[in-house]
Formats: sequence, C-alpha cells, structure tokens
Amino acid sequence: MSGTSETNILDESFVKSFSALQNIQLLLGTARVNLKKRLVGSPSTRQRIYSSVLIIAVAICGYDMTTDMCILAVLRKLLLAFEEFVNLYKYQLYTKYDWVCLPISLLFNFSLFIGLNKTYADFLTQVKSTRVLCVYLLSVYQEGAIYNKASRMLRELDERRPQFSVYGMFALHAALPLRVLAVASNYVVVQLQFAFL
Repeated sequence: MSGTSETNILDESFVKSFSALQNIQLLLGTARVNLKKRLVGSPSTRQRIYSSVLIIAVAICGYDMTTDMCILAVLRKLLLAFEEFVNLYKYQLYTKYDWVCLPISLLFNFSLFIGLNKTYADFLTQVKSTRVLCVYLLSVYQEGAIYNKASRMLRELDERRPQFSVYGMFALHAALPLRVLAVASNYVVVQLQFAFL
C-alpha cells in the first residue's frame, strides 16, 4: 500500500452506488479506472488487453458491412431509424395550431425562467439571513464549538459568495428576465424589419 494515498480510497456507499456503472464500463471495455477493495488505480493489464481486443473486433467488423451482426451496422440502423422518427414527428404539434402553441410555450418557458430567478433570489435571502445569524452567534458566544462553527460559516460566506451560473455563460440575478426580454424584443423588431421592409 505504499503507492496509494488517502485520496485513492473510496467510501463503501460510493463504491456501491457506482458498481453497476463500473461493471458496464468493464463489459464494454471503456473503464478508465481499476476499482478493487475500495482502492482506485489505473486500469489493469487485463482490462487494457480486453479493450484492445474489442477495438480490433469492432474495427474488423466495421470493414465488413455485409453482416447484420456487426455492431456498426446495428448502430447505423438505429441512427437511421431515429432520424426517420425525428423527421416524421418533429413538427407534428405545430402544424394546425402553431399560432396558439408557440406563444403558450414561450410564455410557459419564460414563466419557468422567472420562477428560477425567484428561487435564486429566495436562496440569496436565506444566505443573507444565515450570515446575520452567524454574526449574532459570534457576538453571543466568545469560544467553543458554536463559535468555531459560526466563524467558519461566516468565513466561507465571505470568501465564496454564492452565485448560480448557466454553464459559466451568464449568472442568474433579478434583472436577467428583463434583459432576456429586451434582447428577445430587439430580435423580434429586427425580424419584422427584414420581413416588411
């Protein structure tokens, strides 16, 4: 155990929750880790050989497209069937009642967006009240476990301010629905100018 560190040892509950996924990855030859007795390591030699054999088998099968048992042929058939399904049913809802369905769906999505921003504003309110509570606890208790916990929480709230972002593209805040509405209305006006001028 000289080559393992504390970061390579996993909890038993974590191992149980991901054991099915690990077994599927082992079966498909895509496992990137070797999980043995709660220790995480690089893939074993047997796993690498098994993955190489599967890659060679798929490559050989991929060159012979005449057999129906080939994995690539089956995947191609599945993707073609899915593409046909999408082409058949992608505009089914909006054919007759698009003048009703489109505004309703836009209003529904925008109301979800406003609800998400409202939830974020409520979360920030709770964070502020937690900060006030921590300051109060620090003023009441001068030492002990409660003092230590409150000071750590206050330090965390000061160092890492909570902020929700959508994949790092933009952050949620109270003015965001108005900004999105402004951009959307600007886009509609530009489209109307192109259509009628």
